[in-house]
Amino acid sequence: MKTIGRGAEATLYLTTLKGKRVVTKKRLQKKYRHPLLDARLRKSRTRREERVLQRLNEKGVSAPRFIDAKGTQIVFSLEKGVAAKNARLSNAILGEIGKQLALMHDAGVAHGDFTTSNILVEGGKAKIIDFGLSSFTQSVEDFATDLVLFEKTVAPQEFAVFLKAYAKRKKNPRAVLARFREIKQRGRYVER
Repeated sequence: MKTIGRGAEATLYLTTLKGKRVVTKKRLQKKYRHPLLDARLRKSRTRREERVLQRLNEKGVSAPRFIDAKGTQIVFSLEKGVAAKNARLSNAILGEIGKQLALMHDAGVAHGDFTTSNILVEGGKAKIIDFGLSSFTQSVEDFATDLVLFEKTVAPQEFAVFLKAYAKRKKNPRAVLARFREIKQRGRYVER
C-alpha cells in the first residue's frame, strides 16, 4: 500500500483490488479518546461515509464509487483529476460544480467541508470527494453552510457563476439561498 494522503481523521492508501487501483481510507485511532468510544466513533463514521457514497452513486452525483467497507476502513474508486484549488476554474467547470452540489443536496446529503480542496477537475468534469464530514440531512442550514464554505475558496465572480448553476439545478433553492445570505450576516462570518 502506498500512502497518497493524510488528514486529521484518516490516511488514504493506493491499493489494488481485483487488478484495479482503488483507494483505501483508514480512520486513525485517537489516543486522547477512550478506546471503546474511539472504536465506536470510527466505525460509525466509516459506516455513515459508506451509506453517503452509496446514496450519491445511486442518485448520479459525480463522486467516487463505493466498493467495500469493513470496520474502520472504506474502499472506493480511484479518481483522476486535479484539485479544484490548483486548477483554472472555467465557467463551465463552475457550473458543473454547482450542478453536482445541487444534486447532492437534493439527495439529502450535506458535504460538511465543501471547498476547492474536495473537488477534482478533469476534462470539463468535476467530481466531489472526501465525505468524512458529510451527513444525511434536509437542513437548509447545512446546505447553506456548504455554500458559505465554497464561497470562501473562490473569487467572487467565480462564486456568482457557481451559485447561478446551483440555483438553476437545485429543487426549491429559495430557502437555501435565503439562509446562505442570513449566515453571511452572522458575526463569525463577517470580515472585520
